[in-house]
Amino acid sequence: MKTLTSILLLSIATFAQGTKTWEQSSFDDFEKGTGKGVAIRSNGALELAPAFKPLITTPSTYIWAIAADDAGIVYAATGSPARVYRIAPDGSASIIFEPKELQVQAVVIGKDAIYAATSPDGKIYRIETLASGVSGEEIR
Repeated sequence: MKTLTSILLLSIATFAQGTKTWEQSSFDDFEKGTGKGVAIRSNGALELAPAFKPLITTPSTYIWAIAADDAGIVYAATGSPARVYRIAPDGSASIIFEPKELQVQAVVIGKDAIYAATSPDGKIYRIETLASGVSGEEIR
């Protein structure tokens, strides 16, 4: 029995491989692989890649523009359907403007209001956020 065990251990050892070492240090070396969670700089250096996390999903087909105010609230101009979304820092979203146009293609934060430009009629709306609600008036 000892002989059989010795032969078995020796046969396993003959199939074992030694340690192989290689070096990857250039952009071309790293580019051949698939990096997960890392970014490869042009000089070959590796660093952690930025993490991406969905903030919201809208029923709108396009998000044409975004703007943020000093409080960290993001406003998104969308199309199909045309809407302006108010996205709070915690990720909660609400619709603050729905014109009867195809798209809201631009949004700008002013000192006293939010401005939205629409297509195809080329109208600009002034959106006031009031404590009792939101109102929008055409200014052009």
